[in-house]
Formats: sequence, structure tokens, C-alpha cells
Amino acid sequence: MSPPRLLVTGFGPYPKVRVNPTGVLARRLGASRRLARLGIAVTAHVVETSYAAAGAAVPPLVARVDPDACLHLGLAPRERMVRIETRGENRARSLSPDVRGKRPSQRALRPGAPKALKGTPRAAVLLAGLTRAGIRARLSNDAGAYLCNAMYFWSLDEARMAGRRRPVVFVHLPWPAAPPGIRPARRRRGAAKPSLGMLVRALEEVAVQLVLEARAGAAGPGERRA
Repeated sequence: MSPPRLLVTGFGPYPKVRVNPTGVLARRLGASRRLARLGIAVTAHVVETSYAAAGAAVPPLVARVDPDACLHLGLAPRERMVRIETRGENRARSLSPDVRGKRPSQRALRPGAPKALKGTPRAAVLLAGLTRAGIRARLSNDAGAYLCNAMYFWSLDEARMAGRRRPVVFVHLPWPAAPPGIRPARRRRGAAKPSLGMLVRALEEVAVQLVLEARAGAAGPGERRA
């Protein structure tokens, strides 16, 4: 049996975010020794935060990697918890410009595709894995109005069109805690944010669970929203 293939994506910079931690985390997972020891072939890709580049990149990237499972990462700057997104919507909202200063020119991300697609049906299992890793997390059914939702929907739709039983999930991450000795730019009340290392270890657990799901054949392609 060939080793399971996992595609992990993060985003590059975008307005007001010069260094996107999701790109850093995607690369960390691509170089993960734990995942390599488990025989998981990880391909990490950092996507330009633009509708044109990301939309054009998804189909050839998925075709080249032919992943058994997909883990997509996005930044939720105002969050203090990790969010596991449970669906992607086939809509683009022009609230914020992308890194090229552009806004989507049409409402549907893929005209003619379903209005919404569901992610992995085992989101609760992934949530439990994050909790075991000491990460505060919750489920969410709204991946937002920016490239995160678009990336999620495009990936789910690739699995749907291919008829693949491929687990796909999008995870929204808060800003990681500042490393020791570095004072954060702004202090906020509330629970402490997870460190970059904690997020790597937690996402490794998510990756393992996705691969197990893929191997068990438990996941189905995206379904139409009720």
C-alpha cells in the first residue's frame, strides 16, 4: 500500500498581515518528523492571498498531489480559540480586498456548483484531538467572507467533482502567542493564546486523524446543504 498523501495549505501575507503564521505552520507540518515517521507523505503549499491566484492554483495543485486528505489553514486574527470549519459556501463577498487589492467580481465562487459543501463528517473527532493537545477549540459553520471560505469550498468541490471520498477540513487559527522574551504588541484579557509549537503538535494530531479517516473510507465528498 502506498503511503497516505496529505496536502496542507496556508496563506501568505495580506493587507495588515505581513507575516502570515498559517504559511509558517503549513511548512512546519511539511517538515514534521512525527508525520514522516508515521509514513505520511505531506505536501505543504503556501497560497497567495488573492482570489485570482488561489482560484487558479487549487485544481492543478490537487491534481498534482492527488491527496488522500486535505488540511487547510487560515488566520482568524481576532480569535483566541482554534475553529474547525464544518462547511464551505459557494459565495464570495467583496468586503475586503485581497493582497493584490482586488475584490471578487462575481457572487458565486464556482457558478453552477452547489450552494454549500460539507467538510469531514468527523469534525468532532478532530475537535477532541485538539482538546487532548491542550488547545481551546470549537466547531464553526461559517468559514468567513474572505479567502478562507473560498479555499475551503474550492477544495471540497474538487473532491466532489472527482467523486473522491477525501476528508477535507479548514482550520482557523488565532495569532500564536509571542515567543518567550518578546513583548506582544498589544495585551488582551482572556485565556492565553497557544504557542507556535503547541499549534504544530495539535495540527499533527489533526493530520493523523484525517489520514486515518481517509484510510478507513469513512469520509464522503461534499454534500448539498439542506
